[in-house]
Amino acid sequence: MLKRRQSLSGPVVSCGSISGYIDRTKGLVDNWTQITVNSLTVKGFVVINYRNQFPQAVHAIVEGIKLGKIKVTEGYTIEDLSNDPNTLLKVPRVWNKLFTNEKPNGEPNSTFKLETVKIDQLSIKDGFILVKVLYLSNDPTQRVWIQKGLDASRMYVPPVKEGEPMRSLAVGKVIESKSDKYSKGDLVSGALHWSDYAIVHEQAIWNKVDTSSGLPIPTFMSSLGMTGLTAYFGLTEVGQFKEGQTIIVSAASGATGSMVVQIAKHLLKAGKVIGITGSKEKGKYVESLGADFTVDYHDEDWKQQLSDYIGNDYVDAYYDNVGGDMLSFVLKKIKSFGVVIACGSIAGYNDSSKNAVTSWSEIIVNRLRVQGFIVSDFKDKFPQAIGAIVQGVKSGSIKATEGYNVNDLSDGLQLEKIPEIWYQLFASNKPNGKLLTKLADE
Repeated sequence: MLKRRQSLSGPVVSCGSISGYIDRTKGLVDNWTQITVNSLTVKGFVVINYRNQFPQAVHAIVEGIKLGKIKVTEGYTIEDLSNDPNTLLKVPRVWNKLFTNEKPNGEPNSTFKLETVKIDQLSIKDGFILVKVLYLSNDPTQRVWIQKGLDASRMYVPPVKEGEPMRSLAVGKVIESKSDKYSKGDLVSGALHWSDYAIVHEQAIWNKVDTSSGLPIPTFMSSLGMTGLTAYFGLTEVGQFKEGQTIIVSAASGATGSMVVQIAKHLLKAGKVIGITGSKEKGKYVESLGADFTVDYHDEDWKQQLSDYIGNDYVDAYYDNVGGDMLSFVLKKIKSFGVVIACGSIAGYNDSSKNAVTSWSEIIVNRLRVQGFIVSDFKDKFPQAIGAIVQGVKSGSIKATEGYNVNDLSDGLQLEKIPEIWYQLFASNKPNGKLLTKLADE
């Protein structure tokens, strides 16, 4: 028999579903009845919901880094696109940016086109700032923003329409400002574009980036940024994860997954953390972060390996970044009244047929709670979360300098390669940790 939990409040923290970002058919859910029978709550989230709690979260992650428990220097790839850093604070005459050319149904091969646009200083109106883009964040959710046939009323942010510049979370330096909140020279983080420069309203900026700690900028886009916050709130707010509990994490070597492993194990004192990865090498990486056991989903018997390790104990929670067949299987390994933290469904992003969930009855029978979430739902708690993560970094329990991979495109301003780097997210050999693109030096 499945072991029952005392509470019916087990949630599903839905951070992503990358399996269906390219193919929406890979994101179908065929076993939705499991949610009903098991009284599951499925909740998604966007990390910006918790922007007010960023400081606390960053603080906690920094503590983990300092303790060596969160690896932040290995989780990103930088592409350097800068040509002349000495001109950084000069107002440019033109900016180059990638526009959405056509909405994709499957793989976004011909989705983007590069254009050069003149910059008119008079176009920088009150409340707006001109930012030189330094680093771009590559995220599976961007695939959702450009999907053809989206119902905008069901989106947590407006979709990127054809002819609009491709949007991206990014860090940049203010070159010109007509805002009372930001000044020339400020290093800022927010919603910018796939471009060398961006003119945005001050509301598109989330916060100033304080590098006084000496940590590299990529750290503030991974463990101390939305990635770390997504992992933190998915566990604490959506999953209500408690000390001693057990959890399975899919895409465990990825940006969010690797932070989930560290926060669950080192900050929340999980009994066991089990990671699902795409290779033996990635499994070793995840185990170095604190996972007790990992499986390579490319192994034909990965499901049996996982079943043998879990035995009859089952797990309290599943942090789902993949969806599809993987979710269908793991639903069978969750305790009654357990929770599925629905963060993503990348299996079906490019092929929706791969998003199908075939064991939905598990949710009903075992009274599971499946809850999706957007991290911005918790923006009022960002400071607390950042504080907790910073403490983790300081204590060495969170490895903040190993959680990113930076692709450097700054040499010659190779903007046309931005989509190519982003698309690594959907490849089986994608790098560990947060995938970043560097366009310029600070």
